[in-house]
This record gives sequence, structure tokens and C-alpha cells, in this order.
Amino acid sequence: MLHRRVFAGASIFLVVFAASAFGQSTRAELPYDATLGRLGLQKAWWGFATIDSITDRVKFFISDEQVTVVESATGMVTAFDNATGRRRWAVQVGALTDTRYAPSTTDQAVLVVSGRKLFALDKQTGDAAWEVDVPNAPSTGPATDDLHAFVGSIDGSVFAFDLKFLSTVTKDITQRRYMYRALAWTYRTGGRVPYAPVSTGAIVCVPSEDGSLYGLDTKEHKPKFQFETDQPLGAPIGQFGNQIVVATKDLKAYSLNADTGALKWELLTGLHVHQTPRIIDEHVFLCTDGGGMRCLASQDGHEVWTNRQAVRFLAATPNLVYASSYVDDVLILNRATGKQVGAFALRGYPVRIANDRTDRLYFASEKGLVLCLRERERDYPLFHKQPEKRPVEPEIAPEDGAKSKTPAKKPAAKKGEEAEEAPDATPAPAKARAKKPTPAKKAPKAPPKKPADE
Repeated sequence: MLHRRVFAGASIFLVVFAASAFGQSTRAELPYDATLGRLGLQKAWWGFATIDSITDRVKFFISDEQVTVVESATGMVTAFDNATGRRRWAVQVGALTDTRYAPSTTDQAVLVVSGRKLFALDKQTGDAAWEVDVPNAPSTGPATDDLHAFVGSIDGSVFAFDLKFLSTVTKDITQRRYMYRALAWTYRTGGRVPYAPVSTGAIVCVPSEDGSLYGLDTKEHKPKFQFETDQPLGAPIGQFGNQIVVATKDLKAYSLNADTGALKWELLTGLHVHQTPRIIDEHVFLCTDGGGMRCLASQDGHEVWTNRQAVRFLAATPNLVYASSYVDDVLILNRATGKQVGAFALRGYPVRIANDRTDRLYFASEKGLVLCLRERERDYPLFHKQPEKRPVEPEIAPEDGAKSKTPAKKPAAKKGEEAEEAPDATPAPAKARAKKPTPAKKAPKAPPKKPADE
């Protein structure tokens, strides 16, 4: 009997020890500041998404210039503020068992496809702005421009929803009986829509498994061009302005003008491409299966460099490119040559964003720990696709001078030196500051001269 108790106790100990050891080996830990500092990096922020760490996991992870969005497999959506890392909100969207696709964002909302519905959540509060039914089973997440949201379906149709009309519905409840007007138009291609469309505002490009890329007018939904390939696309469409890059299953890559459909260049990759081509300024980053990451010139498609250790694009700055290795280490590459200049281990964060919108690095564990890294010298992010929307914080530098001027004006007013402030509205404080340390004797000389003139 005693032997059985000892054996049972030993078994329980081994099970607990093994479980704890397994948990420690798979647990996501924050990288050390010293490790990041040696590479010129630092933690911008980190936080936890609202998620059931036992039964749920992170399924989608996206970021734009304002927010980072985490969506779990059961539909819990969490939004973080990119500037501060503060968790703005967390909302359950749709039923737990709904089919889901990657969300997208506009300037005002986060759009989520759950089941056969398209939901819009307020970007600031997470409140449900509106929801519409998708006429057929969706096959893609939503894509947006300023006026429309586009959703592809399994029967080859693409549905365009009027965002302006839907925004008025949220303000006037009586208009909700006219929700059928939210569907602006429908166009049917020859095959299932495998990846989300992309829009330039005037033209929306829709991929189809019939081997064609359709360019449709966003207002009249008339086809402007049809680019035919030998095989359907093997990866989502990469876009930068009106330039798009598509990779097909016959081991080729094409660059097109998205407004006209004109072919800019064609490339034989030799290997399959299953990741979105990322276009940043003059470079296209193309990750192939087993061939590493290629950097191509966006103008003519010639190869700038290849790094076979890099398998996934993460982010880029003017001088550096960040990528993942085969074992999920973070590689730092020279953008001009592709040579590795640094690396660090970060294996507890398998969910990563290929960020072609800013220079920030975003990582997430499957259990919802979100980490943002940045270069130590870049307090404010670079906006690759929409530089005009870059926050006004960088202009704070001249405000330091303005702040230094304001205290100079205040003491002048307190001392009653109104005669000096009136003629020299703005330059007076600067001159007064410069003359305060040395010419202190000149101030008393001025009063005696005035009665002499009188």
C-alpha cells in the first residue's frame, strides 16, 4: 500500500513538473532592455488582449497608423492605441462559431466579417456603428477606400457597400429601414474570390480563381480592365498607391498600374509565394517558400538583393529591414545590401504583423500578449503609405522655443515693462533675454534720458 502511495505521489510530481516545464518553454516573455538597446531598439509598449488564455487563441493581428487590432478565434476583438499602447476597448463580435476573416480599418471604424455579416466598430470606443448582411457567404475580409467597403464571396461575387450611407444610418435610427440601400453594387467574376480586393479610390482590383484580375470602376462598377494570368493568384495583392504586385501559382510575379491595368514588369520567381508582396517606396519585398526574402526595385523589378535566412517581412526604415528567420528570431538587415547586421531571439511571439504602413514592429503570443518595438532614435513613427497623415507631434520641436518665449514675456509684464512690449511684439522677449545677463547697467540709463528730452 505504501509503495502505491509513493508511486502515485511520484507520478503526480512528474506530471506537474512536466506541465510547468512545458509552460515555461512556451511562455512569451518580454525581451530585455539591454538586449534591445545593443541593437538600437526599445519597447514602445506592451499589453494584453482580452482573450480566454485556456480555450481561445489569437487568429488575426493587424495594425494601421492609429490602432492595433487583435481578433481571437472566437470573435473577441481588442484594439490598442498605437501611440500609448493603451487598450481602447474589447468587444465580442458575432457568434463564437462564426467563420471569420481578417479585419480591416478606416479612419473611423474597424470592419469585421463574422459569419454572413459585416460589422463596423467605432475606432475610439468599440461601439457597434452598424452591421449589414452579406448577400452570399464571404470568402475574404473587407477592403476599403474612402467611399466603399468591398467583400468577396465564394460564388465569385464582390459586394460594394456604401460607407457614406451607412454613416448616416448610425446618426439617424429612422433610416435603418432603408438598409437595403447600403449595397451599392455587385459584380460577379468567373471564380471564387480568394483574397481581399484592393482599391485606389477610383478602381478596385478583384482577384478571381478563374485566373483573372478584374479592375472595376468603384462608382459605376464597370470593368476597366481584365488582366489574365496562366494560374490564379497564390498570395494576397500588394499595393502602394496605384502600383500593385501580384504573385501567381505558376511561380511568377507581376507589377501593374492599378488604375489602368498596364503591366510594369514581370518576374519568374522560381518558387511559390504565399505571403503578400510588400511595397515600400522604391523597394518590393517578396518572400518565397524556401528561397528567403528578395528585395526588388519597384520601378523595373530587378533584384537588389536576396537574404535566404529571412523568411517573413516585418518592417522597414530608410536604412534597415526587419524580418523573421526560420526559428522566429528577428533579423536586422541593411536595406541597401541585405546583409545581416543584427539579430535577437523572440520565439514566444509567433503571431507577427508584416507592417508596410509604419516602421513599428508588432508581435503577439497566441494567448494575447502584444508587444510593440521601435528604433530608439525614432520617437514618432514613419508613415509609408500615408505620410500626410503623420501626427503633428514632430512639430513640437519648435514649440520648445515658443515655450521659452512665453516665460520671457510673463516676467516683462509683471515688472511693468509695457513700453518695451508694445513696439517689439515678438522679437522683444528674445532681445530682452539676450541683454539681461550683461547689459544690466543700460536699463537705468534709459530713464534719466527721458526727462532730459522733455
